[in-house]
Amino acid sequence: MAKAESLKWTRVCIQCGKKMVGVASNKKLCDSCIRIRQIEHDREKAKQNKLEVAEQRVAPKHAPEDSLQNDVWEASRLGVSYGKYRAWKDGRIHIHG
Repeated sequence: MAKAESLKWTRVCIQCGKKMVGVASNKKLCDSCIRIRQIEHDREKAKQNKLEVAEQRVAPKHAPEDSLQNDVWEASRLGVSYGKYRAWKDGRIHIHG
């Protein structure tokens, strides 16, 4: 079936009431209402993305509690090497101090 034959329907836009002639049987919005709806959707999506980015910036930038970086800092604070610190933390040696 040719495209011209399939576009024989006359519909009314559900948003503005404009009459659409020669459109598909499932078309519900006119072209201008489709554009308006798309612009509103894009604006809402951009607003959500800005909020997500702001939430990511607010998140604290520190290492997890049991991370390598924290272990290295703690070993440095105690004045021992990382290897000795890990051995002490695992209970294999005792650090005097």
